Formats: sequence, C-alpha cells, structure tokens
Amino acid sequence: MIKVSIIVPVYNVAPYMERCWQSIRQQTYSNLEVIFVDDCGTDDSVRILESLMENKGRLDCRIIHHDRNRGLSVARNTGFAASTGDYVYFLDSDDAIMPDCIESLVGPLEEYEYDFVIGDYTVVGEGGYSPLILPQGPLKSNKEILEAYLDGKWYVMPWNKLCRRQFLLENELLFKERLIHEDVLWSFVMACKAKSLYVVKKPLYNYYVRNSSIMTSMSIEKDLGIYLDV
Repeated sequence: MIKVSIIVPVYNVAPYMERCWQSIRQQTYSNLEVIFVDDCGTDDSVRILESLMENKGRLDCRIIHHDRNRGLSVARNTGFAASTGDYVYFLDSDDAIMPDCIESLVGPLEEYEYDFVIGDYTVVGEGGYSPLILPQGPLKSNKEILEAYLDGKWYVMPWNKLCRRQFLLENELLFKERLIHEDVLWSFVMACKAKSLYVVKKPLYNYYVRNSSIMTSMSIEKDLGIYLDV
C-alpha cells in the first residue's frame, strides 16, 4: 500500500487550524504520515494544534519546530526532508481537503507510477482562479506536460499535487528560500522534468482566499518584480 506524507507548514493560522486538522483526520485513505512544520508564528496556532493532536488516534503525525521564522519555502523543505512516504502532498494550513482527497489521488497509482497526480480544487471567497483545464486521464510524455503548463492548463500552486518523492529528490525539486512566488519556479522546473502526470478531474481541495494573505496583499509593482526574478 502506497505511503503518503502530508506536509503542512504552520504560521499564524489559529482561526483555521482546526478546520485543516479535521479535514486530515477525516481522510478515507489510511497509510498516511502527517508532518506539521512550526514556522514560529506569533499566535496560538501550534498550541491549538498540539491540543487537537491529543485526539489523533492511530494517525501518524508529528510537529517539527523551527528555531526561528524561516518562511513558507523553508517550512515545506523541512517537511519534505523529514518525510518517509512514497509520495508527498503539500497542504496549506488555512485550507482543507475533501475526505476522499488522498484516496482519489492514489487511485491511478495502482496501474502506473506517475511522477505526480493532480486534482481539481474549489475557491472559497473572492480571488484569482487558476483552473485545471486538462481532462481526466494521463499525460505520459514531458512534451505534453510542458506544453500543458505553458498553455496554463494546470495550476502552479504546489498544493493538491501528489508527487513521487524519488522524482522530487532526483531533480532537486525544493522550494527557493526568500522567494514569494516560489510556487511558480517550483512548478516550472517540475514541468520541465516530469515524464508522467495523471489528472483527477474532481474538486478535492478547498482553497480559502484571505484578504491578509501574501497573494491578495501583493502590489502590482512588487508582484511584477518577483515574476521577473523568477
């Protein structure tokens, strides 16, 4: 049975921590390890999480603590370095996943070892939407995957993608530190390297738009400058 590592960075998300936790607890897929990375926020996020984890049951989960705030990219890298799953899944702690999320993404792997499996998602709130335009099914060449990426047919965000851990390791697919649009660079390198992809055309992830988030508070000038750096 394929083992999946769910990696969840935690930073100033106290109002949303329980929602995220419960969505993990409700997963229908059982062979999971869950790694929370405490990025030294200033609210009660970690205290709330520790309280919730007292009722973790048989769920394999733990918290890794940074010694100082190091940012989202490093938090994801820390979780990935500690993971032991065959596949890894990134989840933002202010979002939530559907109960059958991991089970639905693992399903195609019974027939083929894809470099990554991507699912659709739902936006809750007002904000930009990068749709998953590809139909259900496989892409089994890098040419198809890269062309689909360049055509904007699959989204750049790292969440809601089930990624083969060995593929990420072999291609040194880590997140660049101190880069706000780290997801753009990460997904572009993935598109350049991946040789197989499977699309699950089903909303499995709830992306909650917050007014205080990095993306919604970005100025046009700063946003453009960061994209030029990427």
